[in-house]
Amino acid sequence: MTVIENTYPNPINVIPGVPVKLALQSDPLNPLKVVSNTGANRSLIDSTLSLDLVDENDFAIYKNVCDQELDRNPKYSGTLTAYIDRNDDSRGEVPELDTKGRQRLEFPIRRGKVCLKESELQLKERTRGVNNGKYLIELKARLNGCQTRIKSFYINIMFCDDSRRQEQLNQIQRKIATFNQKKVEIEREIEIGTEELDRENTRFRVIENRVTKVKTKLSQTINEDISGLIDEQNIETKLKDYKKRSVELEFQESNREVRGVETPAAPRMSGVLGRIAHLAYVEDNDWAKSISWFLRNHMTCVCTKTTEAAQRLREEYGVQQTLALDCVPAGRLSELTDNSLETLFRVDYARNCMKYSDNNYAEEARKVLDTLLGNTLAIDELDKAVIYRNQFQRQLRG
Repeated sequence: MTVIENTYPNPINVIPGVPVKLALQSDPLNPLKVVSNTGANRSLIDSTLSLDLVDENDFAIYKNVCDQELDRNPKYSGTLTAYIDRNDDSRGEVPELDTKGRQRLEFPIRRGKVCLKESELQLKERTRGVNNGKYLIELKARLNGCQTRIKSFYINIMFCDDSRRQEQLNQIQRKIATFNQKKVEIEREIEIGTEELDRENTRFRVIENRVTKVKTKLSQTINEDISGLIDEQNIETKLKDYKKRSVELEFQESNREVRGVETPAAPRMSGVLGRIAHLAYVEDNDWAKSISWFLRNHMTCVCTKTTEAAQRLREEYGVQQTLALDCVPAGRLSELTDNSLETLFRVDYARNCMKYSDNNYAEEARKVLDTLLGNTLAIDELDKAVIYRNQFQRQLRG
């Protein structure tokens, strides 16, 4: 390029030489570490890249040249093509440029200048290459109607193949997702198990309360403390003892006599009705046994019409167990109203089983026995009596 001193009042245009290379408008580029995943990590430049066509003296061809000449001169326009290759003698795959679906990655040169945006110069997504390998990006200019060879512009990059790391990350994420799903399932199972356990604990407490009540009633019934029966072996032993005693009681029951049969007669004197054992009788022998045992403490009691007669009896004969009719209150007796139970059980009031032999004192004797027996029911079997009582109690609660 020739420099001419301006000694004239009018300006002089200095025309640059023939373009020979591309030069940066800004500071030199630093080598980038490029990865092959997504977004800005695939970019080969970290900002907009502006290149100028310059001559051999690094003088930009568009400086000091009028716009009209730049537009008319075809040697100041053309195409910039990007290529990628290894920067050393290493072997391996070469990453691919993202051509955006075109055959080549090309950029237009206008007015001796080309600008590349960060998003325009990138590697292809998920392209493969040598991990930590060094590569060279060649930007090759081709001018329209210009035979001069333009020196290419080069960009150094270091390629990081993170596909394996990404695959490992994806595997970890899948494992985390699977773990979270199993965690939710386990938490749900724990929740269901906790609810079931709460229900079982509630049922256990109910059963435990029932067992406690049963043991209390059983202790009261057999007059024996069974609170310590918590071991299965001890319970089995105790049950065997109860079964043995039950057999003995059944044998005694089968051989049990009617009480009061051998009771001596009451002293004969005015106002004396007789002993309770002699006031009435029961035709059914089994029921006679049960009722006589129910009245066992009263069978020898002497009934009198008045308190004065009872007093004379004690003074003259020394009889201590007496019952005067004028001391017997008038009670209210019930009647069976549920006939459905009578069809299932042989049941009746014990007082209705009484037969009176002495017609002279029948009413007085009935009054005495009605008072002593009251609303006591007679049922042929003990198990049936328990069932009847439970049903009767439910009817009362209903």
